[in-house]
Amino acid sequence: MESSLRKQTATMNNKSQSFQGGEDLVRAQAMWSAFSRVPEFREYAAQIKAAEFRELEQGFSRLSPGLGRGADADRLAGRLEKLAAEVQRELCQVEQQVVVETVAAALEEEGYLVDRRGGRLKATRGLTCVWAEVDPFAELALDMSGFSGLDCVREMGKIEKRLRAKGLRIERNTTQSHGRPAGGVLAQKLRPLFPEFKRMKPLAGPERQRERVRNAR
Repeated sequence: MESSLRKQTATMNNKSQSFQGGEDLVRAQAMWSAFSRVPEFREYAAQIKAAEFRELEQGFSRLSPGLGRGADADRLAGRLEKLAAEVQRELCQVEQQVVVETVAAALEEEGYLVDRRGGRLKATRGLTCVWAEVDPFAELALDMSGFSGLDCVREMGKIEKRLRAKGLRIERNTTQSHGRPAGGVLAQKLRPLFPEFKRMKPLAGPERQRERVRNAR
């Protein structure tokens, strides 16, 4: 009875391990399939992380059901998760930079003088400003200051049209008409990053000083 019980327990343990290994295998293969179906991920990884990508591709191609395969699948899944996170982070950085450059170019074409601080921009034209911030996920936020009445709404429409013409897809998540010439929350947040320097009147030179003396006489 004792011997029979031990054998049965061992058999059940083997079945449990096999079942768990099968779950790990299915999970790992599903992860690889999902990763491979995203062209940007696959192509970027194949170029920038070529060695790791090739090893993973070969490892997943050799995976097959069977006892002990769960550990292999789990290791491959862990490496794939790390690779996917690195690729996503680097692609987001590239996309962020592309959006920043596109916004800067569009504002310059609208006659603004653009100053950059990483993913943040201040565009000045006369007494008006457009403030922009592109977050790490390449989402764009815009604010305006120095405008009166509905001028800011019209100007925003022109800027969005210019951005669309440059291939930037615009989908508004939120819109707030604050009506404050000093700008809204974003303008207040970014203003300290772009200090303004007051122009000093030039000191009178020696010739101007002598001319004043002669005139005084």
